[in-house]
Amino acid sequence: MQLEELDQRIQTLEDIEAIKQLKARYCAGADERDEEAFVGCFTEDASWDGGSFGHYEGREAIRTFFRAIPDRLSFAVHYVMNPQIEVNG
Repeated sequence: MQLEELDQRIQTLEDIEAIKQLKARYCAGADERDEEAFVGCFTEDASWDGGSFGHYEGREAIRTFFRAIPDRLSFAVHYVMNPQIEVNG
C-alpha cells in the first residue's frame, strides 16, 4: 500500500467520524434547546427541510425556526444510529 493511498483512507475515516460527530451535536443541540449548538451545525447557506415543521433557507432562518420550537413542541429526543455514510472523493 502506498503512503498516498493510506493517507486517503485515513482522511475518509476522519471525514466519516466528523459527520457522525456533527449529527450528535445536532441532536444534542435540538434536545437541550441549545440554540448556538444547534444553529452552529449549519453553514450560512444551509437548507433545512423539517417536513411538517417547514423548510428553511439559510442559517438565520433556521435560527428563527429553532427559537419558535418551544411553542410547537414541548420536548424532543433524537437518536441517530446505524449511519450509512459514503465518501466520494
